[in-house]
Amino acid sequence: PLRGTNYYRLKTIDKDGKFEYSLVRIVNNSGSFYVRVYPLPAKGRLNMQIETSKTEKAKIFVTDISGKTLITNFITLAAGLNNTIINIQSLGKGVYFLKIVTSETTETRKIIVE
Repeated sequence: PLRGTNYYRLKTIDKDGKFEYSLVRIVNNSGSFYVRVYPLPAKGRLNMQIETSKTEKAKIFVTDISGKTLITNFITLAAGLNNTIINIQSLGKGVYFLKIVTSETTETRKIIVE
């Protein structure tokens, strides 16, 4: 979900074209930990913006689709917005997963390498 308050509902459609909506659900994402990865698709390097509410250590893993870890980085995050770059020149074209792990949070993002 996006940061802040998000509203969700489902629309189900029967084979005869009739439909109905589910009840509205509210998700409040106050965002004490937020990750943005760009550019996608990536080539050579991957930029990350990590926003956190406190200073903490993080482990960053890049894995292939089978789960094999190809890149491991360790960083210290300051409270607020942190910018970091991951060198991905060793990766071939394909789909990978970026995993950021702190003592309280694990975030995973799919990345595509050209």
